[in-house]
Amino acid sequence: KDEFEFLGAVADTLAGIIERKRAEHLTQRLGRIVDGSLNEIYVFDAETLHFLQANRGACRNLGYTQDELITMTPPDLKFQIEKELFEALLRPVRSGELEQLAFETVHMRKDGSTYPVEVRLQFSDIAAAPVFLAFVQDITERKRVELEITQSREQLRELSSYLQTAREEEKVHIAREIHDELGGTLTALKMDAFWLA
Repeated sequence: KDEFEFLGAVADTLAGIIERKRAEHLTQRLGRIVDGSLNEIYVFDAETLHFLQANRGACRNLGYTQDELITMTPPDLKFQIEKELFEALLRPVRSGELEQLAFETVHMRKDGSTYPVEVRLQFSDIAAAPVFLAFVQDITERKRVELEITQSREQLRELSSYLQTAREEEKVHIAREIHDELGGTLTALKMDAFWLA
């Protein structure tokens, strides 16, 4: 009986170790997937706002190293948003009023160049210290396409207006020609009728 209890305890211990190893493997796998994402993914402290982690996509797009980023806060990247305004944006997410906050802004790279981004923020208090998760997508291409569409629509409006004006002018021109031609013909007929009478 003691041997069975011992074997049962060993089996339970092994099952626990296997499950823990499996969970570690899955966590590491997810970490590698997130780190390899082309989108920028950040984790920052909910109180100090300092970055705790950033994936390779963020480091690559911004030009900062991981060590440089952990000395910074999101407002350091969003030069158009003051820290106080950023704090105000975070309030409804931190309080649970909103599950997620989405907004567009502009990020500034280490070299000073800028690019438009769409930011999606979530609050997490699962860990010992509450954090925000930020999923950031470079929307440069989308903005370029939107601008092209807007310009095309404006060109179509201008072309439509030009065509309408051209049609109106052509109608006036044809009406004048008909008027002049008919006027001349009627005058000639009147003169012929006058001479016949």
